[in-house]
Amino acid sequence: MGEQFIGDRSYPSDAARKRAVRALLARYEVNQVVDQEDDDLLLRDLLDRHPKAAEKIGPGVDHFRVVRTPRGPHKGPEVVRSDGTRIDFSYQKCLDSPSHRRRVLDSMRTEVVPQRDAYYEARKMSGTLVSDLTDTPLTPKETHVAYFRGTRFDDIGTAFAETAGGWEAFELSATTVSGLATFADRDLAARWHAYHREHATLALRGGVGEPAPLTRLTPARASRPAGHRGPGSRAHLTREPGPRPTTVARPSALKSCMKCTVLS
Repeated sequence: MGEQFIGDRSYPSDAARKRAVRALLARYEVNQVVDQEDDDLLLRDLLDRHPKAAEKIGPGVDHFRVVRTPRGPHKGPEVVRSDGTRIDFSYQKCLDSPSHRRRVLDSMRTEVVPQRDAYYEARKMSGTLVSDLTDTPLTPKETHVAYFRGTRFDDIGTAFAETAGGWEAFELSATTVSGLATFADRDLAARWHAYHREHATLALRGGVGEPAPLTRLTPARASRPAGHRGPGSRAHLTREPGPRPTTVARPSALKSCMKCTVLS
C-alpha cells in the first residue's frame, strides 16, 4: 500500500500508523486529558479523517481525553467539545475506507509533492537540514516536510475546496493505491498548486517520534471560537515553556518563517 499519513506525519505502512495511535493511547491513564501538544495535534488530524468528522467535531474541539471504549477493556480517544459536550470516536474508522473528502485531500497531497521536494532540496543545498522543532541535525532518511509552522495541510485543502465549489467538484484519476490519485481536471490541479504555493508554510521535522519540548498544553487550555468547526491548529493552543534545546546556527533567511513561494 505504500506510505501512509495522519496529517503530515508519514508512516511506512498502515500497521505502523495504527501502532502510533495505540502508543499514544497507552501513554495516558483512563480519563486522563491529552496534555502533550504533539499528541493533541495527532488526534485532531486523526479525527479529521473520520467519516462523520463534522458530526463528531460539532461546535469545535476543545481537547481530548483517553477513555475506555464501549466494547471491551480497551482505550480510545474522546472529544471534549468547546461547549463542554463529549463524544468518543473510533480511531479504526478514521484509518479505514476513506471518504471522498479524504481521498481528495490525499490527492491534494500527492499533487504538491514536487513543491515539498523542492523545499527539501533547497534546505539540503543551503546546509540547513535541521529540525525546526528541536534544531537538531537531520539525516535525509529521517527528514519530513511538515506544516506545523502555519496552517495545517487539511485546513489549506479544505479552504481551497470551498473556492472550487465543494468536494464533489473534484474528480480523481483511477488508482488502486491510497493517496496516489491525482486530479482529472488539470486546470483545477494548476489552481491548487498555486493556492498551496501561496498559503503553505513548510518546515522540517524528524521522524514521527520526535519530541516537541516547548509545547506542553496547560490544564486551562485556550478557548476556541464557538463557530470553529475544524479540529484546530497550533495557533489556538496555550503552551508552557520547556527547556530550550541546543541550537544549530542557520542562515537568517532560512531561519525565518519559510514559505514555499521562495521556491517558485
